[in-house]
Amino acid sequence: MKQNSLFKTEYNKANSIDIKSDLDIYDECYFSYLDILKEKEVEVTSKVYSDCKCVSSVNFSAYYDKCDKCEGKGKISLNGNDVTCNHCKGEGKIVKEVCPLCDGEGKVIKKGKVLVKLDRNLKDNDIITVKGKGKISKEVKGDLFIKVIIHDRDCFEIKNKDVYDRRMVDFSKDDINKGASKPIETIRGVVKVSSKGEEEKEVVKLEGEGINGGDFYVCLNNELAKIKGKDVYKNVIVNRDMLGFYIDKNELNSDKKCLSVYYYKKIDENNYDYIDLKEANNFKIVKLKEKGLEGKNGGVSGDLYLRVYFDDEFACNKDRLYHKPIKLNKYEIIEGKKIVEFNKDKITLTFPKNLEKQCEIEVKDYGFMIDKNEFDYAIFLVNPFEYDCYNVSVKVNKKDKVVYLKNYKKYFGEIVSFNYNNGLKVEINKKKYNFIVNDENGNKVLVNIIK
Repeated sequence: MKQNSLFKTEYNKANSIDIKSDLDIYDECYFSYLDILKEKEVEVTSKVYSDCKCVSSVNFSAYYDKCDKCEGKGKISLNGNDVTCNHCKGEGKIVKEVCPLCDGEGKVIKKGKVLVKLDRNLKDNDIITVKGKGKISKEVKGDLFIKVIIHDRDCFEIKNKDVYDRRMVDFSKDDINKGASKPIETIRGVVKVSSKGEEEKEVVKLEGEGINGGDFYVCLNNELAKIKGKDVYKNVIVNRDMLGFYIDKNELNSDKKCLSVYYYKKIDENNYDYIDLKEANNFKIVKLKEKGLEGKNGGVSGDLYLRVYFDDEFACNKDRLYHKPIKLNKYEIIEGKKIVEFNKDKITLTFPKNLEKQCEIEVKDYGFMIDKNEFDYAIFLVNPFEYDCYNVSVKVNKKDKVVYLKNYKKYFGEIVSFNYNNGLKVEINKKKYNFIVNDENGNKVLVNIIK
């Protein structure tokens, strides 16, 4: 396999590029349903056709020479007329060494910012066409096709012109006592809403803030003063397909943040409560009436508030919440950040650039529930991308202690014998015959020593 084609295959695979025609580019992006209803023009991160690093002022001289026939202009004067230079074909430059990333084209597909105008009728899996944002060939431009993924579609319900926002807006006891208001984004703009504090769940109607003069409804989650019983705030990690389970009543009064769950009845059933989440599995926090601690002197029992996690995404270790390991690609490692979705929120994870081993990242307010409206840290595990190595086998004499690999990319997968005075330096150890070293561009090279 040619080295250039190897680079191109690796680059395309890393970017998940799916080119269905010569010039068109295909991608998918996440959109907010509220932005769609407002028909906003939004900026998204999508695949774009952009200049390769080889044409930058820093790297240009390593890959190109200026055309000496047209002096880099791309055109020459012939009988008083400007015509395309046939030596460089109008490019103004001559390829000196083929760039392995773009295969000498000077352009690559990478992530970039694109402005997209949204339409109110967009649905999941619809395609937005951005004209002229595809690849370019001989002044002909392809198109960019973006598949629409609405990440918060379940949070809204539309009835005629009215919009129902299913997301809960939390009001604490202090918020209610102070008469505080909170901003709510509607179709027309931002409206401030305050709570009456009379009921735990309160629906507020915002007249004229829906679609074309319709109304916008929002639900408030009010923290009311405790009157009777003892409320308990705990967490559970359950199987996504088994939302009915038993919990040990004794654990309600323990210091454990995460309750153990049992999917089968216990012999001594009096010590266990059956919990059915089938009707409540869409809520971040589930309130179960009179499932908390028993009230004194025969009073009403407190309520049990559960924050639910699923065991295919989360695990508990020493009362700490761990997210399933996240695999990073090489471009996220270079940037030192990755955006993940958690409970329909987007979280940006930051970590050291060029990460080489698994890293734990603490994210505040996304861990276990400690008390109502109070959350611990969640632990996100990120794993670096496993880079492919150049595999070079080198014949050396027994007396050689140092080998300098120059132009090793030409000898990919072959046995070669050389000892240059510059290039990638490999110090030979008598007991070791395999070395993994990094070249100046950060690529890993596996060197097999054959004596």
